[in-house]
Amino acid sequence: MSQTRRFSIKRDLSLLYQRCEAQMTFVYHGGLFRSDAQTLSYAQCLQDGDTVLDLNKTPCVIESVQDFQTTLKQKHRQILNEYHEEYKKIAT
Repeated sequence: MSQTRRFSIKRDLSLLYQRCEAQMTFVYHGGLFRSDAQTLSYAQCLQDGDTVLDLNKTPCVIESVQDFQTTLKQKHRQILNEYHEEYKKIAT
């Protein structure tokens, strides 16, 4: 594999990662959250009516933890599945 090809692959993978990182941000009931592993873990500890800080350090009440977790998991899966598919296209 040529050095130019390796550079192109690294660049494309870096851009893909940045795009997916940006897509992990989502709005839930007026709060801005990230659908990353840390938020997924933290959401497991919440109870209905708990107040959490969003990405802007704004307090948000999570009325339904089940709904929040479902939204969080769906967003996380969607982005990682897309990342996986695009990664395979670039790397091969």
